Amino acid sequence: YQVVMASGNAKTQVNMPDYSIVSQPVTYINKSDLARFKDALKELDFQVFELNGEKVRDAESLFEQAARDWPHPPYLTPDSWPALADCLWTSLVESAHPKVVLLWTEAQNMLDGGLPVLITGIEVVSSNLKNAAKKSKADPAEVYYRLVISGSGPNFPPFQAG
Repeated sequence: YQVVMASGNAKTQVNMPDYSIVSQPVTYINKSDLARFKDALKELDFQVFELNGEKVRDAESLFEQAARDWPHPPYLTPDSWPALADCLWTSLVESAHPKVVLLWTEAQNMLDGGLPVLITGIEVVSSNLKNAAKKSKADPAEVYYRLVISGSGPNFPPFQAG
C-alpha cells in the first residue's frame, strides 16, 4: 500500500509493505495453510522462529520446547514465565532484524487441559514482543514483532492472503 508523507509543501509517496497477514499482535492460523503462510512471511523478509508444539501440553513442556526452538541468549534458559520473558526480550532487543515472527505450532494440543498455559503463554510472549519492539536495536520505524499461533480445528482460521 502507499503512504503519502508531507513535509512543508512537498508530498512524497512511499510504497509500504503490506503486513496485513500479521496485522494483529497475535495471529491465529490453521495448520493446513501454514506452508503458504510461511512463504508469505519469507517474501516479506520476516525472520521466523518456530516452536514445535507437538509435545507441548503444560508449562514445563512449553519451557523445554522454547529452549530448543525460540531464541534466547546462551546465559539464560526459559524455564519459568519470567525467564521466558527475559529470554525473548533480550534476544529480540539484541537482534538487528526488524521483522520477527514467533510461531507456535500444534497449539490445538493445549485446548485439552492446557488452556490456562496457552493463555498465559500468549500473554507473556505478546507483551514481551511489544516491549522489545520499543527497545530494539533495529530502526524503530521498521520493527514488527508478532506471535502466530497455529493448530488444527475450528479455533484456527484459514490463512487469508492480503
